[in-house]
Amino acid sequence: MKFILALTFFSLVLASDNNCTKMQKRLTRQMTKLNDLMSNFTCRASGKVDLKDLNLSTEMLSSKLSSIGTTIGMVNENVSATTSSPQLRYCKPGETRPFIPLPDAENVILCVVKPESFVKDGFTFDDLDERLCTHVVLAYAVKILENKDYEMRLLGDIAPIEKIIKYCKVFDMKVLIEIGSWDGQSFAPKQFSRMAKNKTARELFVNNTLGLMQRYEIDGIFLRWLYPVCWFVVCTNGPGVDKPNFSLLLKYMNKIIRSESKLVIVDAPSNTFVINTVFEFNEVMGNVDYLAVYTCEYSGDWSTGTALTAPYKSFMRTLQFYSKIVSPNKLLATISSEIVPVKLAKIGNTRIGSYILGRSNYSMDSYVKVCYNVRNNGATAVKGSDDDYYAYAYKDQTWASYDSVDLIRQKMSFLSTLDHFGGVVFRYLSDDDFNGTVCMSGRYPMLRTINEEIRGNKTLVNSYP
Repeated sequence: MKFILALTFFSLVLASDNNCTKMQKRLTRQMTKLNDLMSNFTCRASGKVDLKDLNLSTEMLSSKLSSIGTTIGMVNENVSATTSSPQLRYCKPGETRPFIPLPDAENVILCVVKPESFVKDGFTFDDLDERLCTHVVLAYAVKILENKDYEMRLLGDIAPIEKIIKYCKVFDMKVLIEIGSWDGQSFAPKQFSRMAKNKTARELFVNNTLGLMQRYEIDGIFLRWLYPVCWFVVCTNGPGVDKPNFSLLLKYMNKIIRSESKLVIVDAPSNTFVINTVFEFNEVMGNVDYLAVYTCEYSGDWSTGTALTAPYKSFMRTLQFYSKIVSPNKLLATISSEIVPVKLAKIGNTRIGSYILGRSNYSMDSYVKVCYNVRNNGATAVKGSDDDYYAYAYKDQTWASYDSVDLIRQKMSFLSTLDHFGGVVFRYLSDDDFNGTVCMSGRYPMLRTINEEIRGNKTLVNSYP
């Protein structure tokens, strides 16, 4: 294709300058993505493919190419001059290629990013794949100064965050900030409780949230109180007034944030027995865009024995319950590549139900690390579907339950049967095999399986481990 060849030539010219090596690498990666985008189609019998097969107009493709050049800080005139009229691709009659559709409005896929992964895991905005996410959620990215009228700032080095936001704008992906977390790093339940009980504090919190969104062109908030009254799902931890105060908070968010066409998403517990304790449900649903059920941690290092973290049957029962009470298309399920490894009380006792001694410090706390340990360090992976779909791995005294590609496929197949299903929250991009170098399944085996199943494109990702 002419514009691809022209961009290739342009990148070679840049390579002659040692100062442009890094820039050339980024351009090459973007060119690869665009080449994939143009080749991921189903060929017509005539051998000619129209841009309509890609859901992209000539003008839109040209605009995206030009924006990419701007995003990575390159002079753009030569790029845009060669991309105004992309050529049609030809192929052999009857030939087909796997097609990954662009994000659509029917099912959303929220991809959660941890800014700490920029340093810890080497994850960058270049590792995003715009074909696999409709929204990007920035977790652990906001610092809230409670003693300074709830002033809000982005945490740490904001340059990588700004690059992700700019990249998402190029490909029409929405960006959200997440406030609240299990470890209390972002905003703990106790802080939520103090803020929500006071009208002035609620208004400061919401107005400052909107201010942060407008300052950085952020499209919404993912709110994780975890949870009103039942802090960390223990219903003796918080006061009963949390429940009505949460409704008041969401009402004001609806008035201030949603009225500006910004999204409000709320995290909900997988434990359905506490739902009426934590939420005034009708009030909540009337003031949010999505309800994201945390269906990825039914057990952990607090348990007395080894147990599946997100078993298929529990996942299914939870979402069946929510599908009966959640507004149409507002229900989101959660899939996680993050893992909580536990320490076996006795080496060799690896079956489900074996006694444990809390959390293990061994490096097997993500899907990609499980892959690495099975391939390189002698860890053993066990999978089955006789009574319940499951997957776990162990090495010496460390045991870890995880979602295999097969298990994700079963979960997505079930979700497609729910009337009110709206999409999936995927945590976290950096804990999947985002480089495609470890799990022998290409880039993003977990996230790609989610996309292929709920979007009807079943090319079948290799299930490993």
